[in-house]
Amino acid sequence: MAAHFPLMLKEISNAAMHVVHIGEQGAARSMSMSEDWSQGPTRREAAPSGLMTRPRLGVADILLQLWRSVWLMLLIFLPIFLLGLWLAFSMKEEFTARSRLLVSLGDEYVFRPSVGPESNPVSPDMDALIQSELEMLRSPVVASEALSRFDLDRIFPKLSAECHREFAELAGTEQFEYSC
Repeated sequence: MAAHFPLMLKEISNAAMHVVHIGEQGAARSMSMSEDWSQGPTRREAAPSGLMTRPRLGVADILLQLWRSVWLMLLIFLPIFLLGLWLAFSMKEEFTARSRLLVSLGDEYVFRPSVGPESNPVSPDMDALIQSELEMLRSPVVASEALSRFDLDRIFPKLSAECHREFAELAGTEQFEYSC
């Protein structure tokens, strides 16, 4: 038994240096540790240790997996999409806008004369300051600039329909001026 022991170690060593590789054609060939291993096992072939390797998926394999799970994707996507669509169409079409005006007394409102004796700076009272800010917001220039960014049909649909009707009546007369 002791005489056979070195021979057994040599056989195990030779077996460890050569591994069976199954190629694309299905033919098994022996590869030593020094040969090119860049090809490696393909698809779901057994690794040298007998364990299964992870498959290398191509584009066709991924598309096939997506096609197989299309019903599951639709089963998840459609209820969420339909719920969102229902919520979007069930919302009210008329919205109310609110605004708040914050007026703070800053350095830009304080009058500090650059010539003359240095006296206490003059600042307006808060009521006058708020009134001036409200006048700027209510000015026709601000209103016309804000309304020019939106279409009349979107903001006042009833007024727009009335204006179009009046325009159609006046189109045949000498008063041909479109003012909507």
